[in-house]
Amino acid sequence: MPWLGDPQPGRAPQLLHEFETPLQGSEPNSIDVTSRCVQSTTLLSLPALVWCAWRVAYYFANQSRNYEQVIVAKTLWTCPRPAPRNLDEARRLIMDLQPGDVIFHYQKAALRAVSTVTEEAVDHPRPPEYPARDGEKDEGWLVRVEPLVTDLEVGYRRLNSLITVGQQGPLNSDGSGAAQGKFLSRLSVEDGQRLLEEVDVIIPSPDDSWLGRPSTFWDGDASDTEGFGKVRAEQRDLRRHLIAGRTSVECSLCGRELPINLLIAAHIKPRAQCSEAERRNFESVAMLVCNLGCDALFEWGYVAVDEGGRIVSATRPTTPHTREAVSELVGRPCSAHSTATADHFASHKEIAERRR
Repeated sequence: MPWLGDPQPGRAPQLLHEFETPLQGSEPNSIDVTSRCVQSTTLLSLPALVWCAWRVAYYFANQSRNYEQVIVAKTLWTCPRPAPRNLDEARRLIMDLQPGDVIFHYQKAALRAVSTVTEEAVDHPRPPEYPARDGEKDEGWLVRVEPLVTDLEVGYRRLNSLITVGQQGPLNSDGSGAAQGKFLSRLSVEDGQRLLEEVDVIIPSPDDSWLGRPSTFWDGDASDTEGFGKVRAEQRDLRRHLIAGRTSVECSLCGRELPINLLIAAHIKPRAQCSEAERRNFESVAMLVCNLGCDALFEWGYVAVDEGGRIVSATRPTTPHTREAVSELVGRPCSAHSTATADHFASHKEIAERRR
């Protein structure tokens, strides 16, 4: 399967995938969960295993002059530097932003907000919220975002302990909290996830994904918030329930003990088919699976769990590497299978086998 373009730091390369549709019963959504892929040769010991999953890239936006205005406008905008200077990387990065990517907004030596990209860059004249610098023209590029949380105040001293600083990061390494004059900086996945943990934000996953990214029974308000880009209200509580304060946990499928940032709180039965009561019953609805292969294989129905709690092949794999990935898991016990979860695993297996 050919790669579409070269991979960029912090972002997984795109892949022409073999999946035409997710498993039956999924809900439509504007994000294609197969559009971002990772090639992995570790942890599952699967040579050249290629698996597809919803992936995000993380960016740091320095908005010292106009943060208050642009966070309300829900935009990012920039333009080329005044001639004869070349377009620098910090401005060019706006054209890499894709729906679902995460933006950390920085102003006055503190992290102020987190948003997700909703529309990729388009040619756009200068909005009124972006005052021109000397020599700048008014033709540029605009990206639309949806704030997830605002009114943050994570100071630069704390940020210095969470993210890469210096030449490879968005802030100077002298401890001053000064940005490096970069409008946009790409963060590593590790830095992005540490910042999300710090501000207690869970990034929403697409509803057409099999694995909805949700104490044993959640007692909050209705579990779905309205609108794209809103955080599913039950996800934070689900993840905390499954992790239970641990720093590393075994994947329910491959059995490897991994740090929690490599594990996903995944619905067993498609979240779209769960009732409100089922979504709230955390004891039976979900499990922890790793995002190093098991997540995608279960999500797309290549593997399922039988009534005895053993992993079995379900949807027929069509490539050698997929068959090899499935064979590594088939026959293993699933640690999440129990009397409480058995019905959900049976539903997943039944739907997955329809694709045979």
